[in-house]
Amino acid sequence: MKQSAGVLFLCIVLISFVTGNANSGMISDLCKHSDDPNLCLSSITSRPESGEFAGTSNQIEIIAISAASANASATSSYIKQKLSNEDLEPAIEDTLEDCQKNYQDAVEQLDDSISAMLADAHTDVDVWLSAAISAIESCGSALGSRAGNDAELSQRNEVFLKLCKNALMINKIHDQMKVISEWLLIQVEESDEVVSWKRSGLINQVDIECTQFYDKAEKNTSH
Repeated sequence: MKQSAGVLFLCIVLISFVTGNANSGMISDLCKHSDDPNLCLSSITSRPESGEFAGTSNQIEIIAISAASANASATSSYIKQKLSNEDLEPAIEDTLEDCQKNYQDAVEQLDDSISAMLADAHTDVDVWLSAAISAIESCGSALGSRAGNDAELSQRNEVFLKLCKNALMINKIHDQMKVISEWLLIQVEESDEVVSWKRSGLINQVDIECTQFYDKAEKNTSH
């Protein structure tokens, strides 16, 4: 019985990594790794879906990307409003138009990031988030090197980049968790105890317990 309980404990540990079951402090724990923990925490918890939807690290990451996307859309609207001013100097107008295109690209790339998240393609998420960051860094370079620097837009760029980097950080942590869970599974499968249990037939009961526990965890996660 002690052996069975021990493996069941390992099942609990593994399931928590594989399914990403979150406790109430998971958002705070993830945001501790951010360069701006307060912004990370507020940007995620202020989203309307964070209350019921933020149950796993995957879901938290989607919320983080959505927060960055909403921020980009708001900044795009800000630039559009600035461009509606007919008295803009040509150099300023050119810079704003470039930044507008950068933000439009960033929104599309963040949409692609969410699609990749839903497909559990975390490598693609990394690529699209990095592309969005690069797009807005281009806007920042244009603001810094040309006429027509806009202090508010520069500030908006900084916030957007932080939001994207927060999502990127969560994505990397998720990948690290996945690697650890796979390693733990290998250790369990190759342990002397498990080999002996397989021979004695005890492992069949443990498999049943793990499967039942996993099914219960999946049901809880899906609700």
